[in-house]
Amino acid sequence: MQRLLYLLIPALVTLSCQIKPDPVYVDGLMKWRQERVDFLKSEEGFVNLAGLYWFNRGKNKIGSAQENDIVLPEDLPEQLATIEWVENLAIISDSQDQKLLINGLEASLDTIYGVDQPKTLSWKSYRFYVIKRADKLGLRVKNLEHPRLVQPLDIPYYEINEDWKIEGRFEPYDPPKTLMIQNIVGLTYPVESPGRLIFEINGHTYSLDPSMNGEKFYITFGDNTNGEETYGAGRYLYADPPDANGIVVLDFNKAYNPPCAFTEYATCPLPPSQNKLPIAITAGEKSFHWEDAEH
Repeated sequence: MQRLLYLLIPALVTLSCQIKPDPVYVDGLMKWRQERVDFLKSEEGFVNLAGLYWFNRGKNKIGSAQENDIVLPEDLPEQLATIEWVENLAIISDSQDQKLLINGLEASLDTIYGVDQPKTLSWKSYRFYVIKRADKLGLRVKNLEHPRLVQPLDIPYYEINEDWKIEGRFEPYDPPKTLMIQNIVGLTYPVESPGRLIFEINGHTYSLDPSMNGEKFYITFGDNTNGEETYGAGRYLYADPPDANGIVVLDFNKAYNPPCAFTEYATCPLPPSQNKLPIAITAGEKSFHWEDAEH
C-alpha cells in the first residue's frame, strides 16, 4: 500500500497544479455531459430498461403469469407471446386483448423475426428487443414510462482538468489482435483490436487496447479509483482515430460509466486485464446511485 501511494503522489501533485480550464473547452464538455444524460433517458438509452431474460432452445412462453418460461413484469399480459429459438425466431402473439406489435403492426401467427434483421416488438409503453450475446439469445425489455425517467440523473464528476486530455500515439497490430472480452453477465466473446494506444502520465508509459465502434476507438479500462470513487467494473472512453502523424487524444474528462452503473439489466463488457491501469484516473464520471437504490 505504501508503494502504491508513493507511485500516486507525483501524479496527484502534478495534475493538481493546473491552470484554469479553457472556457471553450469547458463549454464543450458541459454540452457533452448534457448529451450523455439526454441519451441515457431517451428511448435508445438505458434508464428505461425493465428486464433482461435469456431464451432456452425451442419454444419460450413469455408473459406475467408465473407458469411462463420468461416471467415479465406484472403489469404486462399474463400470456403475451411465444418466441421459438431456432435458426430464426418465430413470434406467435398469444395475447387476445392487446396484440403484440412488430414495428407498429399487429403480429401475425408464425411471424419470423431474425436477430440479423432486428425489429421493435411493443405492447403499450413496453418495447422488446431480441439480443445476441456470445452464443446466447436474450430478450431485452424497456418501459418508456419507467419511473426512473422522471428522477434526476445527476452524475457526479471529477473537477475538470485539461491535464487529463492526453496526447498518445497509435501503434497498429499487424494483423489485428483478438481480445477475449468478458461481460458483466459472465459471457465471453472475441473483439478485434486494431492496435495499441500508448501514452504517458507524469513520465510513466501506459497503453490501452481499443476496439472500434464505427470510426472511433472504443476503450474499456479500469484504474485505481474503481470501487472507491468510480464504478467498480471500470469505465469507458471514446477517442478519434489518429491524425496524419499517428497522434491520438485521450480525453479522460470524458471517461464515462457503463450502462450497468444505471441499470441491472445491461450486459456491459469488462476491461481486459491489459487495460487495467495501475494508477488513479481522477477525471470523468464518478460512481452513480439512484435515490431509490440501496447504496
